[in-house]
Amino acid sequence: MRYVKCIVNPAAGRGGARKVWPKIAATLKSAGVKYSVDFSQGPGHATVLTRQALKSEFQDIIAVGGDGTTNEVVNGFFEHDRPVRQDARLGIVPRGTGIDLIRTLPVPANPQHAVEVILRGHTRRFDVGKLTCLSRDGKPQVRYFMNIADLGYGGALVDRVNGFTKLMGSFLSYFVGLLYTLTFYQNEHIRFQIDEEPEEEGVFSAIIAANGRYFGGGMHIAPEARADDGLLEFVLIGDVSKLEVLGNLVRLYRGTLHKHPKVVYRRGKRLRAWSDREVLLDADGELPGKLPATFEILPAAVHVFSEK
Repeated sequence: MRYVKCIVNPAAGRGGARKVWPKIAATLKSAGVKYSVDFSQGPGHATVLTRQALKSEFQDIIAVGGDGTTNEVVNGFFEHDRPVRQDARLGIVPRGTGIDLIRTLPVPANPQHAVEVILRGHTRRFDVGKLTCLSRDGKPQVRYFMNIADLGYGGALVDRVNGFTKLMGSFLSYFVGLLYTLTFYQNEHIRFQIDEEPEEEGVFSAIIAANGRYFGGGMHIAPEARADDGLLEFVLIGDVSKLEVLGNLVRLYRGTLHKHPKVVYRRGKRLRAWSDREVLLDADGELPGKLPATFEILPAAVHVFSEK
């Protein structure tokens, strides 16, 4: 293994990432791995640190934190819509509020076990989603995601969760945020197109582009999604009422939401969506902006250290 760059989000997991770092460092040192560590200082900083590392002497980047940290690091693998370096490899050590991505990838949830997987050196190539949209102040924006991106309710939910509830931990943060957002959120009229199919429209609670299977602290939203098949699974949640949302929470967590008559599952490589109203977006638990947006898949775009 070459010289490794570790990027730690000290705020992830209510400070858990910072606390676990000394054990990770000791494990790397005992294995004879030469490493350098940077602690991110705020939103977007991990992306900057990753690009800087990949442009210098580093091939291997280890992200220590939650899904948001991994998302920022993955975004650092790209610049000007191209990979910074083709042979870059990503290691994930999960420790954060949201750790849904590893439920799809073969990466252990235990941080120590995750480091051991990285040390074994086995990698697999996984797809990356690309989201093109507008920032909240109306500027063009490109965001990459490994797990799930969505529009509508999910964006409003993440806006709320990131606002004040993360101190309660992963499950409770998202569950309380879900109930709070439900009180105020109104379904939106959306126009969309999947691949080259005819344009469609309707009123939706959310439209989800899934590369992974879970999001929102354990919601099993896309049970058939694969991160290595070159496709996105689109979950179209129609004009459901607040009572219907509450009545289907069990289905949402069990992966049986497809049984609801207002939920449609489709597959494809690209989805374009737009609306006359402001509709927020979510990408791996972060808020990249708003509609109009294009969700598309980049097949086998990132090498990830994983179990066989």
